[in-house]
Amino acid sequence: MDKSMMIRTGGRLVSKFALRVISAAVLAPLFLLVVYLGQLPFAALCTAIIWLCAMELSGMRPKELGSPGSSDIIAPALVTVLLLATQFMGARALFVAPPAILLSAAPAWFRPETDSADLTRDMCWRALSAAYLGLIVFWLLLRGRPDGLEYFILAISATWLNDILAYFVGKALGRKRISPAVSPNKTYAGAAAGLLAGGAAGAIFALVVGFSALALTAAGMLLAATAQLGDLFASMLKRAGRIDDSGNMIPGHGGVLDRLDGLLFSVPVLFLLLELGIL
Repeated sequence: MDKSMMIRTGGRLVSKFALRVISAAVLAPLFLLVVYLGQLPFAALCTAIIWLCAMELSGMRPKELGSPGSSDIIAPALVTVLLLATQFMGARALFVAPPAILLSAAPAWFRPETDSADLTRDMCWRALSAAYLGLIVFWLLLRGRPDGLEYFILAISATWLNDILAYFVGKALGRKRISPAVSPNKTYAGAAAGLLAGGAAGAIFALVVGFSALALTAAGMLLAATAQLGDLFASMLKRAGRIDDSGNMIPGHGGVLDRLDGLLFSVPVLFLLLELGIL
């Protein structure tokens, strides 16, 4: 077996795929259990994810912007406050999101350097980090709807099935890369398979809940597409930081962002589809 596909753990070489399967078998049921419980356990999970992802984003910070510092806690702290606000106020709390994002960029003004280009890049990175972490707030908003559990399961199904089928089809049939400089393992064949997987998840969901199969199949494909964009966006951040994985917290997968980047994009899209009455 190709040693590049192996990881040394406990003094032994173990295949990356085996570790991926074991990690998923342990963590996925726990994640689904907390999603099912909702309310305080789910809010606590979202809070933990915000801070874990913030740690990983700090490690992705481009070297030219300087080393991570104590001011990096401002973005996750503000997003946590916004998360708590949505717990009590619902979507109305989102009106404070823009000023919170701008406030998260404030530490850049206290850089000792006077180079305006570095100042602008630092501000943009900090604001982008806050906005990215803020997408987790939509998880709480979607789960808080009366039909939130069912639709959150749809988002998970479309996103994870997209990941699984895109991975296997890309490995077997993928030749042409989507963006070699950003994510060299993403192929057009894998992306097409992922879209079909998302559509299948939507169709199955429609059969279970008795809604329009056509609308939910299209929604499933849209969720798969946004999950792929989320994956590519996270890859762009990793390339900016010149790293391959966002972290090493999840054996075989990398970091928390490596596993949840698709859901960060797909859940907000589904929430908006529901709130706008499109679904």
